[in-house]
Amino acid sequence: MRKLVASIFLLACTFAQAEVINFDSLHRSDDQFTFLTGDYEEAGYTFKAANPLPFSFASAGDLNVRFAGSTALTSYNFGLITLQNTAGAVFDFLSIDVAPVILGDNDPFGFNRDLNAVYQTTFYGLKTDGSLVTQLVTLPNDTAGNVLTAVALIDFDNIVAAAWENYFPGVQFDNLVLNTHAVSQVPVPAAAYLFISGLACMLGVRRKYSI
Repeated sequence: MRKLVASIFLLACTFAQAEVINFDSLHRSDDQFTFLTGDYEEAGYTFKAANPLPFSFASAGDLNVRFAGSTALTSYNFGLITLQNTAGAVFDFLSIDVAPVILGDNDPFGFNRDLNAVYQTTFYGLKTDGSLVTQLVTLPNDTAGNVLTAVALIDFDNIVAAAWENYFPGVQFDNLVLNTHAVSQVPVPAAAYLFISGLACMLGVRRKYSI
């Protein structure tokens, strides 16, 4: 019986492997805000910013005013942040910690965020059957500083590619919990391209008629 249980456990581990992406490799004990160019890869996953130039992502040192309690990845670009397994594997996107970036009075970009506002963003997931799952996330700002909020994503299983909207002055994200499955039978680059292009078009139309 024990051998049977062990075999089942090993079989399950073969087809699914949990990953936590925490960006600890970017940790610095300083007050700097370091900008990154291009895609970012960690733990077998690739993050892409819709507008990668001049900078795609950034990360705050633990003495920086934007530090959110743990090392997080930040994007200041308008548009979508996309996530894919680098090898093309299907995955479950279980949860993520999110915080709006509070810049305060000393904002080097000339913007001063309304600390009484709320931050909303929508998460999207493309499933292997071609269906789209979405979830609206609402985060209150915190006048004490940048605070990460844990968000459980519902029904984001069997995902080929995921994305979420990013509005200026940006969103920080950390501690992504992902369950990695086998390599997708869907042509991931083509599927992801259509997914991202379709989302960008949809969001552009929505913003045009919401002005």
